Amino acid sequence: MNLQRFVLTAALVLGFMTACASDSGEDAVGTVLTEADSTNEVSLSAGEEFVVRLGSNPSTGYQWEIAEMSVPDIAEFQLRSYEDADNTEVVGAAGFEVFTFEAGSSGAGILRLEYVRSFEELPVPDRVVEYIIRIDGAAWPPLRDTSEVRPLATATAPTSPANEPGGDVIDVSMLVPGEVLPEATVRGAVVWDRGRARLCELLLESFPAQCGGTWVVIANPDRLTVEMDSAGDVRWTPSHVEIAGRFDGERFIVDFNDETIKPTPADVGLADAFVVLAANPASVTVNAVAFAETVMLGLGPDIMRTVDHDGLADAAMWSIAREEFRGYAGPFSALDLVSEPFAVTLGAHARCVAPPEPAPDGLEDHRRVSMQPTTATSCLGWWTIDFFIDDAGQIEAVTLDLFGP
Repeated sequence: MNLQRFVLTAALVLGFMTACASDSGEDAVGTVLTEADSTNEVSLSAGEEFVVRLGSNPSTGYQWEIAEMSVPDIAEFQLRSYEDADNTEVVGAAGFEVFTFEAGSSGAGILRLEYVRSFEELPVPDRVVEYIIRIDGAAWPPLRDTSEVRPLATATAPTSPANEPGGDVIDVSMLVPGEVLPEATVRGAVVWDRGRARLCELLLESFPAQCGGTWVVIANPDRLTVEMDSAGDVRWTPSHVEIAGRFDGERFIVDFNDETIKPTPADVGLADAFVVLAANPASVTVNAVAFAETVMLGLGPDIMRTVDHDGLADAAMWSIAREEFRGYAGPFSALDLVSEPFAVTLGAHARCVAPPEPAPDGLEDHRRVSMQPTTATSCLGWWTIDFFIDDAGQIEAVTLDLFGP
C-alpha cells in the first residue's frame, strides 16, 4: 500500500465518536503505540495487529491523519475509532484517536501520522509522530542491492542536472548506509518539507508531493539549484533530477568540492559560546564571543536596534519589542530562541523551505555564520540566528528569523 491520507468529514468524526464512545479500548491488541513512542523502532511479526493511540480533541478542528508509509505494504490500515478520556463526560473534552493496523508480510519502513485541520486548504501539522516499523527483524535502514549501478542511459524518469556530474549517475536507492562515496552524482526526487530536505526514490502522487521508497537526507539543501514546485511549507521537484555531491554514509552533501561552504572549527566555537551566553548573559560570557564595539540586532533582513558591547550582557537589550513578525507575536530575542541541538552553516540559506532572505543593508559583504535546529518536526519549529562578521573577525550584527507565510 502506497501513502494514503484518510480524511474524515466532520459528520464522520461525530459518527465514530458516538459509535465508539462506549468502547474504551479494553480489548487491546498486543502492541499499542503512543506519542511517547514516536521515532522508536517497532518490531512486529508478519500479520500482527497493532494499534496507534493518540491524544486528540475533535472540538478544536484537529484530527490525526495517516500521512506516510514510506515502504508499500509495510502495514495495512484496518480501523479508526475514538475513545473518551477516562472518567469524563464533558462535551468537547479531549480523548484518543485509535488506529488499528495489520503488519505487512515483510520489510521495514516509516509510518507517519499528522495532527491537522484537514479542512484547511494547506494543512500544517500541529503534532507529528513517526514510527519505524520492522517486520520479522527486517533491517533498518533497508538493505539495498548494490550489485548493479544503473547508468543514466537506462533511467526511465526525466532528469535535469543540478551541477556538474561527479562520476556515474546512480539512483538514490543504491546508496548504502555506512558506505561513504566521496564523489557521486545521484538521481532522485527532492522533497523539502518541515525543515528537512530528502532525496527520494519515488515521488508519490499527492498534493503537496511526498517522498516514497528509500531516501536520504540532504545535509545542505540551500545549495540546491534545481527548480521546485511549492505549496505551503512544502517544496519538491516535479520529476527526478541528478545532483552532484558526496555521501557520508548517512547524508548526501551537495557540492562535494566546495570547501567555502563548510563552517570552520571557529564557526562552531562561536555558536557554542553563544549558547552559553544565551543561558547566562553576563560580561564574562559576552567577552567569550567576538562581538564588535557596537552590534546591530535584527529580525530577518531588518536591523531593529544597535547595542554597545557592554550592553549585550543585559538580556533585556536583546529583546525586540515588535508586535508581529512572520505571523508570531513579539517580543523576540535571539537569547530566548536558541536551543540545542543545532547545525552551523555558512553563507545564505533557505528559510526552512522558503527562499533565502538577503543580508541586511550594508552587510552583504560580511561573512555569514548561522545556527539552525536539527530536530524541528515542521517549519513551525524552525528558527535561525545569523551572525555577520567583518574582515577583522568581529560580529557586527546578529539577526533572528522564523518561518512564516
